Amino acid sequence: MADVAHRTDMPSAVKDEGNHSGSEHPLPRNPSIQPQCGSAAAEIKIIFQDFLARLQYRPPRTVPNVSLRADVTAEIVSWKAGLSAKFIDGLTDTACTIVESALGHISYVHQRLLAFYSAYIIYVDDFGSRDLEALGRFGQRIAARESQGDPVLERMARQFSDMYAMYPPVAADLINTATLAGVAGTYIEFKTEHMAVAPGALRYPSFLRNMTGYSTAYAFFNFVQGWRDPADTFYLQIVPLSFYKESMDGETNTYIYQRANAENADPLVVLRNLCDDTLDMIRRIGDLTSSDPQLADICRSYLMCAFRSNVLTDKYEVA
Repeated sequence: MADVAHRTDMPSAVKDEGNHSGSEHPLPRNPSIQPQCGSAAAEIKIIFQDFLARLQYRPPRTVPNVSLRADVTAEIVSWKAGLSAKFIDGLTDTACTIVESALGHISYVHQRLLAFYSAYIIYVDDFGSRDLEALGRFGQRIAARESQGDPVLERMARQFSDMYAMYPPVAADLINTATLAGVAGTYIEFKTEHMAVAPGALRYPSFLRNMTGYSTAYAFFNFVQGWRDPADTFYLQIVPLSFYKESMDGETNTYIYQRANAENADPLVVLRNLCDDTLDMIRRIGDLTSSDPQLADICRSYLMCAFRSNVLTDKYEVA
């Protein structure tokens, strides 16, 4: 299942362009790996268009949920975090679109919980540029039952118990584990922002991307408490089939560029290979769910909606 939220994938309405406080000394970078522009940007567009054609992408038709958006807006305003109206509107739209598009088959109570969750992790992605130390101590403070010192981090921590009321115990365990990993991964990203990935560090890009994508959490969000008989655990085999999506809009601190450095390869080659790998994983999901129409529908709908939310954004300009 696709991961949903990541710093490089945020719409500009909610993305903070402030400097991050990276503390690492940069390593030598492969001189052939540079931000893409000009003809390379055009080639990226072609790669994505080909990918979407092979995927047989069909945009989902979803209607904005007025009640959900009102609830999320009220929640964000209640943080009293000094956010601009533009930021609040963008954050609300992003958090709600994720849920409306990808999780439309679950109840409103679940959708509300997960829209709040999405707003929290998007805010956390931005929060590291302002209070990195608080981000780094998130898990420690949960374990010690200490205050997080920030209203958003505090509410995010409280959701850990909510997940057990809404999801099967194992799913809630893994959702919360993914949340801890996501916050820790975001902390690592800020701390190592100026650290080039060394050639040969082949597993590091995937290690970090698996942490910051929250893919496990969003995959399990599809399968709520009481969805089926607890003995039916077949869906667990679908969850590990996650894939990545990245911005190629000039940033070099992304999975694509990190992997290119580690493999000493051209980023465009990495992108093509990644598209092929993603399509292969989607085919596997189709094969695994072919005998279970209900599960197949959930997976297919979720994948299409995830692409709508995370790939077909203005920065890609491939629609």
